[in-house]
Amino acid sequence: MEMQELLDTLIEEGTDKNKVISELCSQNPDIKKGISDLIDQYENRHKILEREDKIIKTKDGPKKEAVAKLILSYQRKIVNYAVAFLFGKPVTLSCSNKESEKAFDKFKEHWKSLKMDSVLREFSRKIFVEKEAALLIYPQIKEEGTEKIRKLRCMILCESNKDSIYPYFDNYGDLIAFTRKFKVKNSDGKEVEKLTIYTADAIFDGEKSDNWIFSKKENIIKKIPVIYAFQNECEWNDVQSLIDRQEMLISKNADANDYFGNPALVSKGKLKNAPSKGEVGRFFQIEGEKNGSGDITYGDVEILTWDRAPESIKMEHSINDNFIHGFTNTPNITIDTIKGLGNLSGIALKLLFYDAILKSQNKQEIFGEVLERLINLLKVMIGGLIEKTEEEGFKKLNVEFEFGDNVPLNTQEMIDMLSVAAGGKPIISQVGAVSKNPLVQDSVAEMENIGKEKEESINSINSKLNESFS
Repeated sequence: MEMQELLDTLIEEGTDKNKVISELCSQNPDIKKGISDLIDQYENRHKILEREDKIIKTKDGPKKEAVAKLILSYQRKIVNYAVAFLFGKPVTLSCSNKESEKAFDKFKEHWKSLKMDSVLREFSRKIFVEKEAALLIYPQIKEEGTEKIRKLRCMILCESNKDSIYPYFDNYGDLIAFTRKFKVKNSDGKEVEKLTIYTADAIFDGEKSDNWIFSKKENIIKKIPVIYAFQNECEWNDVQSLIDRQEMLISKNADANDYFGNPALVSKGKLKNAPSKGEVGRFFQIEGEKNGSGDITYGDVEILTWDRAPESIKMEHSINDNFIHGFTNTPNITIDTIKGLGNLSGIALKLLFYDAILKSQNKQEIFGEVLERLINLLKVMIGGLIEKTEEEGFKKLNVEFEFGDNVPLNTQEMIDMLSVAAGGKPIISQVGAVSKNPLVQDSVAEMENIGKEKEESINSINSKLNESFS
């Protein structure tokens, strides 16, 4: 049975709707495994918090003593770096066809209205954590006075946003159906299970009471309004065991510091009149004690300190930290690592972030396809639903994109190289230099002021020359 015929059975009486839903949700079940655990790890709900308290024996019986449960947010750092190097600098959009400039300007307006640069960062973050997510693009109608304003909106569908998503691909890898399961509260405050199925021809909306009840409406854009993407593993998959080990090491070390980190007083003999805490010029008085032969002996007072923790713990912690950053291609940039590096050249900066750059380029395999599908979907929806007068222009529109480079640049080195290549001649106009000046807010007004000052200076010189020869 063809997919469309199968879906049409949802609105027929007496059909087994659960069987159809199960079929739509049957592909790639492994991607769903452990998503809740990944969200917990990213949200700092770690296994170390389950560490059992220590049981100590006292004269009053066993007593629980709290142990350290320290969390290290490696997962967030790994994901944040991956997002920053991929979409930290917004994607550059361009159009080489001058006939489509008007449509391209409209496209960029809607891209900005959708806050797509921010959406792409959050979308990639969800995928890096949960392994899968989807963008749902839908039209929204607002009434302003007598006019109805249409605009596009965007939602990120994922497990942490309370959505269960199920793509369905054909034998050629093309998305032919997309199912979204979610819950809403009805007027009585009770949660109702809902389901929406998107295909290129129709959209099916379902609600479950005792049984599933579905309605069908035409999909007028003839495209599934969803961009789905996934990866097989979360970003920290290869180092989770090392992160668990790091947290246990640092927690046990904290316990040891609580026991042995502070100095302790050891008294050899009977201590009399012990000084109080904070007393200046503290004095310890030791009473003499008779030994077995009747002689009086006097004891001593010593301060017991823990000189240092075992070097093996420090070494293991350092090795684990290096492996965690290395295996996830995450730069370990701290004040200590950059101290003494000086003014790095452009090549040195690239090498410093080379692991993260390679990782970002690998991610572009996934998100390059995401951007292509997103741009094509937006062109159809903007031209067909919002800017109908420009529909033909949007059909001809060819939008190209380029990922941004988020690596810091050595601008001075680049300028020096260009100046040498130009034989010492000027390589930028005064207008261009003023427009690039971060201290200038209005470059046009600034150029006018520079022109006036130059004219006033010339007039002043001419006036002085006239006075000299008069």
